[in-house]
Amino acid sequence: MIINLEKIADKISDFIINKVDRSELDELEKAKFKYGMRLVCGVVIEFFVVMILSIIFKTFFYAFFIMLSSLLVRIFTGGSHCSSYDRCLILTLLFYLPVSVVVKELTTFLPQEYSYKILACVVAGISIQLFNLTSPGRKLILILDRLLQGKFMNNPVE
Repeated sequence: MIINLEKIADKISDFIINKVDRSELDELEKAKFKYGMRLVCGVVIEFFVVMILSIIFKTFFYAFFIMLSSLLVRIFTGGSHCSSYDRCLILTLLFYLPVSVVVKELTTFLPQEYSYKILACVVAGISIQLFNLTSPGRKLILILDRLLQGKFMNNPVE
């Protein structure tokens, strides 16, 4: 396990729940709050890990706008999910870091104004999210998730 996201999110949730009048929250509401906190923590951790690694690859600007545009689209469209937060983090890194490097290289052929670079990043981010909504995109995520679990050969994708 790379990061015990559930434990981190549950500690944050418990802290916040303890600050609220407990009589106002039933067990279902607490469970929903914890689940929501896990999602928020997952996105925040993925975002910061990608941003930190993009500094190393010298693609921070590109990764930031690609992820931001992709996340904004995902809020309204939903998308595929991995079977664990660790696998989600790995696949997020595998999608966004290489794309940020490619976009950086491709924008060298555009006029060097920031508006063109931001537009290229937004198009890339939206494209990643839209691809993940397609049947091939969902299958790719399922295959990669199973590969990371070591289950691909035992359970072929249908």
